[in-house]
Amino acid sequence: MTTTEFCGKCGSERMEADDLYCRGCGNTFAGEAGVRASTLDTIQANTDRTGWSKTNAASITSAVILCTSGFFSLVGAILPWANAPFGVSKTGIEGDGMFTLIAGLMIVALAAALVFRGDRASRRWIFSALSMLLSGFILFVAVIDIRDANGIIAGSHNLIKLGPGIYLTTVSGSLGIVGALVGFASGRPWDGRILMKTAVGALVLLGLASFGWVAGTAVVDYRGTTNSMASPTNTSGPNTSVPAKLAEGRVTDVADLGRGHFAGAFVGHQMTPFCESVPSSASAKHKIVGGGGAPNTAASSVSCYNSNPPSSGKHLNVQRSVDVGGGNIINIPADPDVYPDDVEIPRDAIPHILEHAGVFVGWNCETGDTACAGAAQKLKYLVNNRIDNHDNRVVMAHDNDLPEGTFGLASWTRVLDFPFADWDQEKALADQFISTNSCRFDPEGFCP
Repeated sequence: MTTTEFCGKCGSERMEADDLYCRGCGNTFAGEAGVRASTLDTIQANTDRTGWSKTNAASITSAVILCTSGFFSLVGAILPWANAPFGVSKTGIEGDGMFTLIAGLMIVALAAALVFRGDRASRRWIFSALSMLLSGFILFVAVIDIRDANGIIAGSHNLIKLGPGIYLTTVSGSLGIVGALVGFASGRPWDGRILMKTAVGALVLLGLASFGWVAGTAVVDYRGTTNSMASPTNTSGPNTSVPAKLAEGRVTDVADLGRGHFAGAFVGHQMTPFCESVPSSASAKHKIVGGGGAPNTAASSVSCYNSNPPSSGKHLNVQRSVDVGGGNIINIPADPDVYPDDVEIPRDAIPHILEHAGVFVGWNCETGDTACAGAAQKLKYLVNNRIDNHDNRVVMAHDNDLPEGTFGLASWTRVLDFPFADWDQEKALADQFISTNSCRFDPEGFCP
């Protein structure tokens, strides 16, 4: 009959008859004076009381994993959690990452306690349980922020790209849970091979679960097609309806006024007015004669443009080398480019840009408004990037028709406008507007 002996201090089972010390807490087993200690027993006697021994490998392994988890949490909190186009980013510590950073520091402290104060099984269980709770909290915060990525940067309009910080934080939480599980195992003197298999198995399972969760999350990048500005089918006919639910109501879906050309040249052409309800500058209230001349305020039966900038309707026909004022020579419709500040694209030429699969970008700043001019310069950088790096068909120019302090973007039947002061909130949407609408409407086949 075999008698099982347990440690009087921590309750762990005496695994081998010649064990001089408890493998759980290092306590000396009673009545062993006559047993000859082997070399391994001597090493055990010198090390078990401090916890640094082969027999207490679970505690050491748990502490190492938890320290790694805490380190990943600290680094993850400092790195970006989300990025939006053109340099907009947010690090973890600017949001929920501050909480995960604190939790990571606490996990490191608990790992140290496991090594230096974990001489009793009850303490190791407590330290492991606290580590489990903190690691679960880190993982929970990371997963919630991944699934609600657009909430990380306000006004991002579904243009978020997740940064490395939030992924590292997810790994941190997963590792912490594994470390805590190994810490629970240290309450019993498990065989090292079983311990290793348990740790590896738990790590693999948690890794697969985390990857599946993240992979299944709908995260939209800058040029993704899951956003609310999906392109409708192209069509070549007039009076085309382009229904769309556009991002948060910021982009206006404008009724189609049809296509068609005005007869005659730009010089002497009487510009089409804006409809009464359309916001515009004071100078735009007059019907301007193309190529110069006095304003004509007489009543007219001429139809009006229903958006500013114009987004459909009759327009000037194709003309080459046209002087639009100040000696500035351009083509009508204007070729894709960012034009100098003193070049004005004729109002009635803008719909022709859109008919050629383009996007028009206009800006109008009050004289001397350096803040507005600075925002306009940033808008120019954005447009140049879309032209140079993405082959988008974009024409950008100063537009006196816009209300002062306003930026306006137009494609066929779609308009986005906002005050320059909202540039930081709206620049991502402006970038998406160009990306989505360049070549969206291409009745004449200008796009590949």
